[in-house]
Amino acid sequence: MTDTQHPQPTSDTAIREYVRAVPRHRLADEQARQERIHALEQERHRIVGGGQTGLSDGGRTTWEITD
Repeated sequence: MTDTQHPQPTSDTAIREYVRAVPRHRLADEQARQERIHALEQERHRIVGGGQTGLSDGGRTTWEITD
């Protein structure tokens, strides 16, 4: 039986809510990450990042390291 007093959101509504929420959560995660990096740098830790950037003409992987 269909509950007409408390209708459930359609899948379309749920998808739209999810799509709207993703950027908010990503921003919150990135802000928390930046705050943690800042706190570590204040403690004189050195933060090093980087990763694979692609392939060279010779087929070898290329990397970038940032400090």
